Amino acid sequence: MKRDRDDKSLALIPKSSAGLTDAGQLTTTRNAAMPKRTSSLPEAYLERPSRHTSDALSIRFSPTGRFVATTGMDKIVKVSTGCGYEITSNLLGHRHPVLDLDWCSDEWLFTSASDGYVTVWDVERAQPLRSVKAHPSGCVINSIATLPKSTLLLTAGDDATVRCTDVRVKQTDMKVLEGLYPCTCLASSHDGNTIFVGDITGRISVYDFREGDLMNMLGGHTDVVSCLRAHPDGTTQALLSSAMDGTVRVWDVKPFVPEGKEQLFVGTGHSHTLSHVQVLPRCAWSRDHKIAIGSGVGPYSVLLWDDVPRACRPLPAGHKAVVSAVDLHPYEPIVASCACDGSLTIQEF
Repeated sequence: MKRDRDDKSLALIPKSSAGLTDAGQLTTTRNAAMPKRTSSLPEAYLERPSRHTSDALSIRFSPTGRFVATTGMDKIVKVSTGCGYEITSNLLGHRHPVLDLDWCSDEWLFTSASDGYVTVWDVERAQPLRSVKAHPSGCVINSIATLPKSTLLLTAGDDATVRCTDVRVKQTDMKVLEGLYPCTCLASSHDGNTIFVGDITGRISVYDFREGDLMNMLGGHTDVVSCLRAHPDGTTQALLSSAMDGTVRVWDVKPFVPEGKEQLFVGTGHSHTLSHVQVLPRCAWSRDHKIAIGSGVGPYSVLLWDDVPRACRPLPAGHKAVVSAVDLHPYEPIVASCACDGSLTIQEF
């Protein structure tokens, strides 16, 4: 019996097996199984193994995410495009290790060093605009933060003070908040009226910046507070902290919160302790309430907590030493991290 030409039994390989569409185009199972991209990065994972010649200490995206900057023990500030693919400038001028940085805008970058000096950089021209002596000579400045919509810069140092400097002038009468112990980190509220300061005892002091009065103390950490971050959305009155007790915590910092009810969340797992980490690890969070911090023990990954549920998931970062700092892109699901081996990693999540 003669069969019709269009009988499917004549086909040696069915269309579905060969990956042929009705239009005759070839598709592959690999392409169909590839995960959907979530960011504008050229690749989902980018690694720069030799970013610094020694420990990289801090990393921050610029306010729009256009640039990412890192600092290190090699006294160099490196600025690259937001995807980290190309270094746009090496900012040279510090004579001591550069411990922290903060952006005022995409054009201005502030950095602090272990000699008491703060430098203001013009990022586009890759030149220093001004170097200001913010603390006594030889005083280590552990953390800096800009006050919103101003040229005022806050610095926290080992001399147990937080100082306010106007970077527009070389010498100025600075406002000083006196503490009892070396200050390791600080953050500012979105209106600039409240200052949060962490110290070596594990306490977080809350100051009225206008009056200079101590308003509250947040207790919960049992070791050195390493980083403080106000929520980046500009409206949520919450504070993120990390410490050398191996925890990250979220605090409710609205006025008149009942005593003992300030703590909203506690995350563990990154294992940063003074026994094996000699840097102050920097944490970060995003506008959609995701929290990130680097791991202090191998495998050296980035730990990410989603908003709902507050579940921790590790992101392989490829670092070969302690992850010293992380930052989250202001608008895209991208996390950047740097480590004590001098490497930089940027990846989407």
